[in-house]
Amino acid sequence: MIYGTAWKGDQTADLVAHAFEAGFRAFDTAAQPRHYREELVGKGIRICVAKFGAKREDLYIQTKFLGLAGQGAGQEVPYDPASSLTEQVRTSIIGSLSNLAPEEHLPLTQVFIDCLILHAPFQRLEDTLSLQELQGLCQHVKIKPSVVQNAFHSGTKSDVDVRKFCVQNGIVYQAFSTLTANPELLSSDFVSSLASEAGMERAVALYYLIEKLENVNVLNGTTKAETMKRDLEQVLELKDWASSSSHAEELAVITSQFRAYIGERDEGGT
Repeated sequence: MIYGTAWKGDQTADLVAHAFEAGFRAFDTAAQPRHYREELVGKGIRICVAKFGAKREDLYIQTKFLGLAGQGAGQEVPYDPASSLTEQVRTSIIGSLSNLAPEEHLPLTQVFIDCLILHAPFQRLEDTLSLQELQGLCQHVKIKPSVVQNAFHSGTKSDVDVRKFCVQNGIVYQAFSTLTANPELLSSDFVSSLASEAGMERAVALYYLIEKLENVNVLNGTTKAETMKRDLEQVLELKDWASSSSHAEELAVITSQFRAYIGERDEGGT
C-alpha cells in the first residue's frame, strides 16, 4: 500500500512521518504545487530518517512530472514555462531530487527517485490512461512504462482491460480513489460480508479485495494517524484470516462476487 500525499497542504511533512510510523514505506507525490507539497514530503522523509532511523533504501518514493497544461492556469510551476519540454522535464526532476533528498545538503548525485510518473499526459479533465492510449504508448517508446496509475471506479469499468494489459506486460497498476469514488462498492453486500466475517472495517475489506487483483497496488491518502495504522494492520490480519482453509469457501464466494461486480472474469484462488 502506498501513502498518497495529495491535498495535504502544510500538514504534509507531519503526515508523512505519521504514515512511516504507522508502517508505510511507499510514498507518492508530484512536482505540482497546485495539489502537492513535494518539498514537505522530503521534509517528512528527513524527519523519518532523523527520528525513526529510516534508511532511504528501505523506502519507495515516486513523484510525477506534469506538463504546463496539467499544472493549472495561473499556478506556480516547478520550471520555466517558456523553456523547451526537454528542459522542463530536466528542471522538474532536478527540483524533485532536491526536494526529496533524505538528508539536508546531500549532493544530488547521491539522491534518487524510485519512480517518475508522467501525470495527466493528455490535455483533458480525466487523468486516467485508456487501454488504447497505453497500447499506443508502448508501441512507440523504447523504454516501456513500469507503472500505470489510474482512478479505480465504475466510470472506467474498474480498468479491467487496462489491468489485463498491465499484467501481460509486467506493468504495475496503481489504483487511486478506491474509497472516495466507490461508495456503492464500499457498501456492497460482499464487502460488508467480508468485513463482518473477518472482523475488519469495510474500507480494509475493499482494500484487500482490490490488492488481491493481480499486480495491483492501492494508494491510501488518509490524514488520520489511527486510520493509517488500522488500515495496514488489518490488511495483514485479513490476509492471515484469508489464508486459513476454514475460510476458503466463503472467501471464494466473496471474491467471485467482487470480480463479477467490477466486470472481471473470476479466476478463482485466494
